Amino acid sequence: MTSERHFTLLLPPEPATVGVVNAAVPRAAEALGLKGGAALRLTLAVEEVFLYLLGAASRERRMELEVVPRPTSVEVVFGFEARTLNLGALNLTARADAGTYLEQEDFVQVGLLLAAASVDRMRLEHLGSGRMLLALELDRDYPEPSAPAHIDFEPQGTLRLERSPAADL
Repeated sequence: MTSERHFTLLLPPEPATVGVVNAAVPRAAEALGLKGGAALRLTLAVEEVFLYLLGAASRERRMELEVVPRPTSVEVVFGFEARTLNLGALNLTARADAGTYLEQEDFVQVGLLLAAASVDRMRLEHLGSGRMLLALELDRDYPEPSAPAHIDFEPQGTLRLERSPAADL
């Protein structure tokens, strides 16, 4: 279920649309509660994934990009169609070495490494017929709680310590 306060872009799968993504995502993320630095981190991840998907997604259908508020985070969901997709660099449990991508023709995967390191969670759903959803989620920053105020109080009556107090005390 998505909130009514979400932003949706329908984008032609063309490199020229990356400027639209770079302008819209940080503003939408800030409107949904991410502060400046976090909004830019999310934008970096979204840009890298978008550029990667341009090479993998079908050219016949528009790509959907949705910025959705979650209770403690902001999520960007890509909706696209692709027959083959190699998202190995997004696998955070694998030991990824950026140097190996520099030596291979898989250099485009370096952007996915950056995206994976920039967000807190990712999710991939296959909807059938080549249709997929890829979600990137970044937690909001919350201020550290302030120290509790010092409370001065005067004990009422006599103060005494009991080694083994009775249950009624």
